[in-house]
Formats: sequence, C-alpha cells, structure tokens
Amino acid sequence: MDPIRNTGRPRTLKDAAKRVRAALANDPAKQERFDGELERNTEHSIFIEDHNYFMEQLSHGTFREAVDTVGRELEAHGLIDAADDVFHLSVDELRGIARAREPLDQRQLIATLKREYQRRKQLSPPRRLGAKLGKRQRAEQRAKGKDDERGLHGRTLKAKCASAGHHRGRAVVVVDQERPHLHPGDVLVAENVGPDWPPLFSMIGALVLDEGVLSQHAGIVAREYGIPAVMNTKEATKAIRNGQRVVVDASAGEVRLYRPSATASCPQWHRCSSRTRGRSRQDR
Repeated sequence: MDPIRNTGRPRTLKDAAKRVRAALANDPAKQERFDGELERNTEHSIFIEDHNYFMEQLSHGTFREAVDTVGRELEAHGLIDAADDVFHLSVDELRGIARAREPLDQRQLIATLKREYQRRKQLSPPRRLGAKLGKRQRAEQRAKGKDDERGLHGRTLKAKCASAGHHRGRAVVVVDQERPHLHPGDVLVAENVGPDWPPLFSMIGALVLDEGVLSQHAGIVAREYGIPAVMNTKEATKAIRNGQRVVVDASAGEVRLYRPSATASCPQWHRCSSRTRGRSRQDR
C-alpha cells in the first residue's frame, strides 16, 4: 500500500512535503535527497517565472537602453536623422564614433545599412546546410517525420502540429512584431510569438507560425485554449496574404490557402469562420 496515495489529496505544498518525509522516515538518505531536490526545484521554478526579467530585461533591455541613449546623443549632434537609426550600427562602429575626436556624419552609412537590411529581409534560409541527401537518406528523413517536407507545396503549407483542431478563417499576417488588428475567429500568422502574445489567444481562431517548438509558451497556451496551432511552416508569413482565407488543419499539420478571389467573395471572414477543437471535421 502506498502511504502517500491513500491518505487523501494534500492541500498545500507543505502538506505534500510532510507526507513524503513521513513516508521516508525509515530511510534518512532518501529523505535528505528529497529535501535537497525539493529546495533546488523550488528555486528553479521561481527562476523560470522570472526568466524574462533576468535573461532579457537585465541583459538585452539594459543594453538597448544604453544604445538608445547614445542614439539620442548622436541625433542631437546631427550625426543621424533619428535616435533609432543607431541600432543599424555595430558595436565596433559605435566604439569608433566614441573614440573619434570629431565624429563624422553617419547618415550615409546608415542609409546603406538600411538598404542592406531590407535586402536581407527578403532572403530565405536553405532547408539544410552541408551535402545533399541521397534518395535513401531522404526516404529515412520522411519516415522519421523530419522537417524536409515543411513549407509551401502548391497551395498547402506543411507544418508541425502544436495543438490539434480544424479552423477556417481570415488570416492576419504580422511582420516585425507589429500590433495586429484582429477580429474574433481570425487566424494569427506570424514568424514567432513570445509570452506577451497569449492574451490575444482568447480571440483568435487558430495560430500559424513560421518557426517555433512544441514546448514553447505559445504552443502550451494554444493547447490550453483548444486553439488549432501549427509551427515550423517555414514561410507562412510570405506565402499567406493579409486578409486571405485559409483552412488550418492542425491535426494533419497543414494550412490550405484559398485563392485571393475566393477571399474577396466574403470580405468579413471573421463572421464566416468556423472552428473544430481537438480534431478535424472529417474525424467527427
């Protein structure tokens, strides 16, 4: 008989820990190990909750504030047109400006860097690096469900299922993390989303991402809300037009794209959308 399982559900963490210690009373070594693991995991859970603060605000956030201060100084001295232009410069370039007796005008350099930035935004990374796979290797990859087949095939995007379900609706494509204009039932399409996006999940009908992993915040919250979600489409933000009608068959790991003319026949897709949670309509 399990002395813990048969004494009722503990109300608090302290109650649960007390019962485990009582069950391990005859084994001091295991009891000591339990106490150590409990302490470490308690500290770890607190750190996870504060991850964004420690790993982002205290590093990237502080760094950005410092660079922004430099940008405002450069703008005040007429070396750049806007403070945000400073983020196009490298750290070495900023060091050079700081060490120069008479810093030079940076606007021509920044104009060049902006053009290069726009050029690189249009690039698509290769599906893999290194030698090409042979027929046998490609077959093995497909059998293992690897991501070689993900991406656009005709009018269908192949992806990885993050939350099962089926939904038809209007796509709202988000680029550069801009604030989306959503209606209930819209399909949110983005490169990726962070922990600040889930408040929108109560409104959307489905989620489609270029990137992402199943264990990230967006995937977990999508499953909690019962929202169909797919990740690793590779190119959804490029293949799908803003306002286009799409069908997200997350259970099959697919997003089917309607032709723009079909979307135009129903201008308010947020009124025409439908969602089936957990499984596709064909499964019902």
